Amino acid sequence: MQSPVESIIRRVNEPNRVLNILTAPTHEAYQSNWAGLPYRFYLLQHKNFKPWNDTYRKLPNNHFLLDETDKQIQPDMRFDLVLSQNKFGQYQILAPIARQLNIPLISLEHTLPVPSWTQKQRMSVLQMRGDANVFISDYSIRQWGFDPTDPSVSVIKHGIMVDKFCAQGAEHNDGKILTVCNDYINRQWCCGWDIYCALDREDLHDKMNPIGDTPGFSQPAASTEELIQSYRNASVFLNTSTISPVPTALLEAMACGCPVVTTATCMIPEIVKDGINGFISNDTEYLYDKLVWCLHNPEEARAIGQKARETIVQEFNLINHVAAWHQLIRKVSKTYEG
Repeated sequence: MQSPVESIIRRVNEPNRVLNILTAPTHEAYQSNWAGLPYRFYLLQHKNFKPWNDTYRKLPNNHFLLDETDKQIQPDMRFDLVLSQNKFGQYQILAPIARQLNIPLISLEHTLPVPSWTQKQRMSVLQMRGDANVFISDYSIRQWGFDPTDPSVSVIKHGIMVDKFCAQGAEHNDGKILTVCNDYINRQWCCGWDIYCALDREDLHDKMNPIGDTPGFSQPAASTEELIQSYRNASVFLNTSTISPVPTALLEAMACGCPVVTTATCMIPEIVKDGINGFISNDTEYLYDKLVWCLHNPEEARAIGQKARETIVQEFNLINHVAAWHQLIRKVSKTYEG
């Protein structure tokens, strides 16, 4: 095991060496954004971690799958920091490795606490901290109970490749209601499967176009390009999430200029303004009415979709996302050395 002194000396002697980051397969769409970072990400394959799914995104060139063997996690792997992406199993495995190797830990949270957690459980989770604690929104910080004024706490918003997820060639006139969600039924508690069912009425049933890996219900897009084309073709995009700070699929649809109809949960009201760049409500009847309106008023709906794209370009541009991660990783690494 390398000592803290050995760890620091190694970095000081090789200041320009590319940093190696130990993490885990978590959110393919999100992690693919790190392809533009000048680091190597080693994704630990562990029995308690989900595997990387190439159907959602191909493994970026600077990401490497790491077999789950004790021999793989050794000081000579030359890891510079560890990145945990949830407190639902990753932190418990990755945080001890960071301590063992005497390197900094970044704790990132994509999602929200479980609503049924007791106060004791919530207080216990507050002790699961990294040298840096990253959330995807101010809303998430509040929900997890962290102090937003804590210098170790920061927000890095999602980044969307707006040049790739764009409205170029988009028609938004296929007469379909697009929904993108994986494991929709089993994740009813956070994805709002019951809301989808309430909207899947006789007059809309043939217009519903669900995409995602949900056995017996829907299939995922064959490629990212096919998914993007679905966003461009759709007359309207439906999001029914109930417990998700902000679904990536919603942002991608907006980036493609697709008019959206969405639930008003978590961070979404900070992004979607009703009647301006989308339609938002927790009233099922209102959501139904707006789905019908978008189908019957394509030109007006496309104008709202254009406003949606402008929102993503301004607030969720990938350039800002990558720059924020680059700055944070450098800051954490240098602070630990100092």
